[in-house]
Amino acid sequence: MNRFLPLFYFLFIFVFISCSSVTGIDDFGNFRSQVSDASLDQETKDLFEKNSAILAYQHQKENEDSFIHISEDLKRFYYDIQVHVATSDAGRERSITANTRIFEHVNLNELLLDPKKDYPFVKNWENDQILTGVKEIDELLKDNDFYIKESYDWDSINMRAFLLRRNEPINTLQISSMLQRTGYFDIAETNGSAGDGSNIIVKRKNDFLTVTYTNAYGDCPSGCISEDYYTFKVHQDGTVVFEGKNINQ
Repeated sequence: MNRFLPLFYFLFIFVFISCSSVTGIDDFGNFRSQVSDASLDQETKDLFEKNSAILAYQHQKENEDSFIHISEDLKRFYYDIQVHVATSDAGRERSITANTRIFEHVNLNELLLDPKKDYPFVKNWENDQILTGVKEIDELLKDNDFYIKESYDWDSINMRAFLLRRNEPINTLQISSMLQRTGYFDIAETNGSAGDGSNIIVKRKNDFLTVTYTNAYGDCPSGCISEDYYTFKVHQDGTVVFEGKNINQ
């Protein structure tokens, strides 16, 4: 390979760096936005934060098998794109850009665990003490800031379960699988939900992004009967255009 990079490559890097503050999509296909979220209320910001964690988790899950921590870069990307569309002229005209709450079966903050009763750490958990003395469990729970939120006694099935929570989202599905493999638990799973719900789908094209908001409704605990799709195109210069609404019933 030639040891000297072509001149156009240096020019490309120079232009990319000098234009890094420009809102839009760079030549690598990465979205960047300098649009502020200051015009949004705190409830909307919190919703966008939660959505961004779910989208980042889903993104990673498509490409990785065993990650635990959700990428901060991906969360920022998905937060920024929500802000960018919602605060655009096209987005402000359609409330779905500010109130879509993504449904995800996996609860990214909570675990439901039923430890086998003959292990001493169950007494600790009954006293809200997360430490177990088992290194592989403590590395997953204590080191990742889980705490005992609630406990349940289901005498009819002879089960004592504990609901553990972490304030920041994490790949609880992976953690529950790792806990199950330790052999210390009869049940180790995420405190997830059945059914279906709304979603945000972001796709990267050659020189633009499409952002589709799905409004799902009609018996969603059983899977949702209908969905409305609102699609926006984010162009390379940051311009947002509403592409249209489709109804699937």
